[in-house]
Amino acid sequence: MNYDVIADIHGHADALEAPLGHLGYEQTGGAWRHPGRQALFVGDFIDHEPLQRESVDLVRWGEGMNRLSPLQNSISSPWCIAERMLGENEGRFSRTLCPGKKGPSCGWDRDLEKGLRVIRDWGASTVVTLLEAHEFELLHLPRLGELVQEAGMRWIHLPIRDMDIPDQNFAREWRTTGPEIHESIHVGENVLIHCGGGM
Repeated sequence: MNYDVIADIHGHADALEAPLGHLGYEQTGGAWRHPGRQALFVGDFIDHEPLQRESVDLVRWGEGMNRLSPLQNSISSPWCIAERMLGENEGRFSRTLCPGKKGPSCGWDRDLEKGLRVIRDWGASTVVTLLEAHEFELLHLPRLGELVQEAGMRWIHLPIRDMDIPDQNFAREWRTTGPEIHESIHVGENVLIHCGGGM
């Protein structure tokens, strides 16, 4: 199997169709197919352009062989940490997706060790995980907390139900951990917080 690696589309589905045709892909049955090649998307599908829905639909046909397929692993889609400075001489704060998440049905196959190296090299002293208990198995990350600590970082687990607001259990734990996190940033340490899909 040969592959065509396609970077950011940014919502330009119309501009992508001509190159696909030039490469020999044909649109049949609602999907772009090639008899001997597969397209792999490694960048952003949408942005602020008018054809965002069409762009997502074009890429979504990636579940079958020889169709356009988004590849979401640590090599094809390197993990970058977006940070926020909270004050002069203070540490940095980042909110991101879960390192090492795996889910074949969702197209995720990230490398946890590589993700933790990126976090450590960014300078994180603390990693805050918002996953619920059952999500560790769901994302194939049963040793996440253990490996974070083995990498030399503090691990804090503050579960929040997916697509929900913090509950009373979170509020109770935050009374202790919240000030500790604030103090870490205040003295110049970097803190990374993540859920499953990113925030």
